[in-house]
Amino acid sequence: MLNDTLVPYNSMQFIQHCTRTHFKEVPQLPSFYTNINVDAAGSQLKASIEDALAFEYESLKRSHDITNTKLDKASEEDLISDSIIQQINRVVLNNLASTQTYIMDAQIDYDPRHEAFWFIGGIQPPDNSRKSREKFSWSKPLANEPINRAVQYLGKPSLAVRTELPLEPVISYSEADNPDFDVPLFSFDPRVLGYNSTNRHGTNIPGFWPGDPCEFGLLSFQRRGHLLNRSPSFGPEDQQEALHSHGIMSSFAWLLSQASYQGFTTYNDLTYPLVAQTVITNGQEWSFYTYQLNTALMHSDHVHNNPKRNICWGTAPQKLFESIDENGKIIGFNDTVLKMLLQFYLNIPKSREDVDMKPYLDKQERIVANIVDTEKREWLENQYKHMMANRPRHRQMYELYHWEKIYKVDNDTRPLEPKRRPFELGINPWMRKYDERAPSYIPKALRPGGPKSKDKFYKSYYP
Repeated sequence: MLNDTLVPYNSMQFIQHCTRTHFKEVPQLPSFYTNINVDAAGSQLKASIEDALAFEYESLKRSHDITNTKLDKASEEDLISDSIIQQINRVVLNNLASTQTYIMDAQIDYDPRHEAFWFIGGIQPPDNSRKSREKFSWSKPLANEPINRAVQYLGKPSLAVRTELPLEPVISYSEADNPDFDVPLFSFDPRVLGYNSTNRHGTNIPGFWPGDPCEFGLLSFQRRGHLLNRSPSFGPEDQQEALHSHGIMSSFAWLLSQASYQGFTTYNDLTYPLVAQTVITNGQEWSFYTYQLNTALMHSDHVHNNPKRNICWGTAPQKLFESIDENGKIIGFNDTVLKMLLQFYLNIPKSREDVDMKPYLDKQERIVANIVDTEKREWLENQYKHMMANRPRHRQMYELYHWEKIYKVDNDTRPLEPKRRPFELGINPWMRKYDERAPSYIPKALRPGGPKSKDKFYKSYYP
């Protein structure tokens, strides 16, 4: 389980491995952005942004100030950064929307769900997996072979901007095969770093449901208050790596979930690159990341044999301003930071005329909303959203009781008792498939054929 509020010590190598990312720390944005002229927009917006910063820092009292509620430093920093991000985004969009049609048509998400699920290979097997392989003669030679590990990312950025068309690639798709883009190998179990594991449905959610016309990301803003909860003993170098890890994780997850809506998965690889722009800020310090997703194949042997790599360019944190005086005036405003932010906004998405954007999806029924059969469409919609919600089951989780372990498993002392429990019937309750469940019952009064109809259950439409 990965998320945007926990970056363990020394975890950047694992983050690069599990996202197959080559990272470049750069002082400025890639040369791709040099053709985006923002001088006029910068001079026009500078005063409004300074006013917004002064207001948020000096003139505004928030609810916790009024009620004298004590917040920890991380929560307070995130609260302030949320306000500043929203104000700056409002100022920029209001000024650019009149000249840029893609901004006028863009969708803004506040605290959206950015979730991604994929498999990575090359991980050393844990003890339970190795021991289970040693039980059978056919799998015993493979006991120490690397395994695939399922990875789930859960994130909630402060704000995200989406458009109808994708951003242009920073480098060509074929250039992603360059062997100079090295990716470190991390073969240890991620739990050694401090990550945990759980049982849940894998989810890919880019902040909206399938069918939304704005299905490509333009820009996302991430919080960085969680860095204040890390131990000072980690040192400034690891703190910087944690920031870069956050930028890589959030960008990759957002792009992978967008790619899943185009029909790509960790088994059906991308046929064209996708690009995301990410900003990590606390209001004063700003880091900028450009991420190009070229591949999602990183399971099994692909972790070694896949020639394509994902590329991420990231900057070190830079201050937008130095301080605010007692009169509410901004001291030391950094025009370079504003320029890079505006270059993100003015990176115009463009249509890809010669590319089939959804090559693996059915031409007629690309999304559930395209299904003509009303009953089937509603059933699939409800099942999909119930799965994505990850609500707990109405039944209690399976448990092997202590008395069963003693009197039935370890010692066969009750041979005449009926065998009804899963461990007695050779059933693994954790391997239950999604369609292994009782169908929904139709009350007699609601049956289409009348109360005496034998059609007692609703139809199911599992793929």
